Amino acid sequence: MKRRSRRRGLGWLGRALTGLALGAGLGAIALAFLLPAGGSPPPPPPHAAALDGTASPARPMRASGGGAAEAAVASAARPPSRAPARQAPPLDAPPVLDARSLGGGPRGTSSSPPAPFTVALVTGDPRLDAVAGLLGEALRTRGIGVRSTSLEAAGRPDALIALGAAAGAAEAWHCEPGPQQSAVLAGRLLDAVDRPAGGPGAAAAEGPATAFPCEAVHAGRARVPAVLLELPETALADAARTAAAVAAAVSKYFDEERAAVLAARSAPRLVWPASGPVTSHFGPSHPLGIDIGQWLGPVRAATEGTVSFAGGDACCSYGLYVVVDGPGGLRTLYAHLSSIAVKQGQRVRQGQVLGQVGCTGTCFGTHLHFEVVEDGRRQDPMQYLP
Repeated sequence: MKRRSRRRGLGWLGRALTGLALGAGLGAIALAFLLPAGGSPPPPPPHAAALDGTASPARPMRASGGGAAEAAVASAARPPSRAPARQAPPLDAPPVLDARSLGGGPRGTSSSPPAPFTVALVTGDPRLDAVAGLLGEALRTRGIGVRSTSLEAAGRPDALIALGAAAGAAEAWHCEPGPQQSAVLAGRLLDAVDRPAGGPGAAAAEGPATAFPCEAVHAGRARVPAVLLELPETALADAARTAAAVAAAVSKYFDEERAAVLAARSAPRLVWPASGPVTSHFGPSHPLGIDIGQWLGPVRAATEGTVSFAGGDACCSYGLYVVVDGPGGLRTLYAHLSSIAVKQGQRVRQGQVLGQVGCTGTCFGTHLHFEVVEDGRRQDPMQYLP
């Protein structure tokens, strides 16, 4: 009697285990249909949150003495967009196996002594020509390289200083978000210029009197420390004294921030091609590049180089896209553009507009698909961006 009862108990246990196994199998089948073909996307890298936070459009920020910013600027709101679709290489894409050796490419290091610090001086007002000329001479005397240039052709100096005429007291402006050194340099320059006894300028000032387009200053997130220094009439009248004081402040800045400036030099030299959060990271589910969720505006060249392809088919795949062959065999690709502003064979500088962001080809939601190819292989673009 006991043995028979035991057999019944074992039979009940077997049926229960069979039911559990069957349920688990059906659950696995259901998950296989629900999950995307590439599986779950990999977790974003640790710095993804910081990147999303720095993707806000840059705005001019007023500086106070010592380099401290006086206010924070809220990021502009963007309409939500659907997640971009998975990418596949276009049939007409240029080959990626003919890249040259990098040699001294953007991630290369050198044991030679660092080159002298360089400053780009930007001014478009004839009233400032005297100060700009004397400032250039004073900086060269201190061993600092100087190039008078336009904002568009400023490139990647160690610092960019734009000169403007102040409506009242002296003002110094930098772009936020931007490199921390911009605020430091702005404070040093403002301290060097005499201000009236009433204080550090008009408290009601909401923006610079001189045009200071932050998106052009950073030229695709170049992150060059940049300051707009607006000089009052008293400073313009004594051009020699003003130039000497500003040159001394710039020299002091380089002495105090030497480590940060040299670190910026050795960082990857690509700039952000678009302004927006990274919506798809490089990984198994998105193996070709990254997606940047910019919904309006220009797409810029992440590096200087030659346009090896500009075109595509708006109906499918990458849509309209551009490929730039940069220094050391580094190739970059910009896809889903709504329009293209360059031609094949054209030389482009870093930060130059290649076209407008869009959603041509296979995509869901306006964004930029960005790729980096090194030594014939697609790489994670995040390794090259500041």
